[in-house]
Amino acid sequence: MSIKWEFPSNDYGLLNGIGEAGIETFKGLPYRSLAREICQNSLDAALVQSQPVRVEFMSSLLSYKDVPDFDTLKKALKLCYEFWAEQNNKKTMEFFEQAMKISENTEISLLRISDFNTTGLTGSDQEYNTPWQNLVKASGVSDKAGSSGGSFGIGKSAPFACSDLRTVFYATQDKNGLKAFQGIARLVSFKKKESKESNADEVSTGIGYYGESIRKRAIRECLSLDQEFCRNESGTDVFVLGFSKKDNWKNEMVKSVLEDFLFAIFEGRLVVQIEEIEISKSTLAEVIENYKEETKMAYNYYQVLISPETEIREFQFEDLGWVKFYLLIQNNLHRRVLMSRSNGMRVFDQKNISSTIQFAGICVLNDDEINSYFREMENPQHNAWEPERHHQPKEAKKKKQSLARHIKNIVIELGRNTTVDEIDAEGMGEFLPDNIIETC
Repeated sequence: MSIKWEFPSNDYGLLNGIGEAGIETFKGLPYRSLAREICQNSLDAALVQSQPVRVEFMSSLLSYKDVPDFDTLKKALKLCYEFWAEQNNKKTMEFFEQAMKISENTEISLLRISDFNTTGLTGSDQEYNTPWQNLVKASGVSDKAGSSGGSFGIGKSAPFACSDLRTVFYATQDKNGLKAFQGIARLVSFKKKESKESNADEVSTGIGYYGESIRKRAIRECLSLDQEFCRNESGTDVFVLGFSKKDNWKNEMVKSVLEDFLFAIFEGRLVVQIEEIEISKSTLAEVIENYKEETKMAYNYYQVLISPETEIREFQFEDLGWVKFYLLIQNNLHRRVLMSRSNGMRVFDQKNISSTIQFAGICVLNDDEINSYFREMENPQHNAWEPERHHQPKEAKKKKQSLARHIKNIVIELGRNTTVDEIDAEGMGEFLPDNIIETC
């Protein structure tokens, strides 16, 4: 048995280029997307519900000698460049020119992402339809359901969007003690010049696997590429090789965590460590104060959570389950409602509710059934409800409008006697008919 990088042949079929859809989805806001996707997945995999899930993002430098089978990976980068240079594809040539330069450095930038109090990626010893296989070897596949977040299977592309080598290593120790380690390089198709003469024109898929060469299996160890870290409990580690480490990376991740997981952190369900910055229930007040100018929406919602004036309404929404609605009516608030899953992750901010009442609110879908129903409407970025995606689109549209109407009625009821000094023309939501209420 040999352990190495393998780039399978495409068998004269599909050529994969640089514009891989999943990676391109996250290129616009790579750090924010990475924080959002990782924290969502870790929350979904919580082991002990009464304790917080912890997620760490730690950068370091890795000697090229410590990158598994680095010579083979370097050769693949060069072959990618040569193949697409023949096609005069400038975008691909530019990417791999930079990648080859990085591969010549004595040290390679690395980002370690680790979670704790999670189940780890189970099923690493099986071939199909397990959390490990769906992450490492499947495309467009997710086994999540109910209140779990991801349902399109593209969130796994977020780490690759942050890699200048498009290479990621995964390690896990699952709740049953099973360990696994494997590398994935999502490059582009290239001609495998080392092929035997009979297959001298053989072209790869561009996707490489580091692990056991037989059936491209994972190594049965939980290895660490971070020399300062060793896992001794269940959870998952993601190592982004060639981490694209720009000056603003930490700030962008902090802002994403505050905006997308404010409720989960406030409730004590999630702790996020971004190098020296800890975002937890005990540090939240200080962190959000430091970032209040950059995360004004989150700062408004934080006032909802801490104010003694906040009204809390719980109601049964039709036949789907319970909803909890927090509402603060106060001057200078932004007139938005944070729509949250039960795990505390923001989906979007509902607006166009009232142009005269100054308020902020948080709406949490509490039960699995209502989470599952509205999750089916989510787009791949998980930041909007689009009824056309539901298997019953007409009914879904009505329920989406009904929930928006219910929220609006509570705001108007509680804010009826509120006097404000200015009227913001934005949305004119109180005077619009219900069927055009915007929810994202």
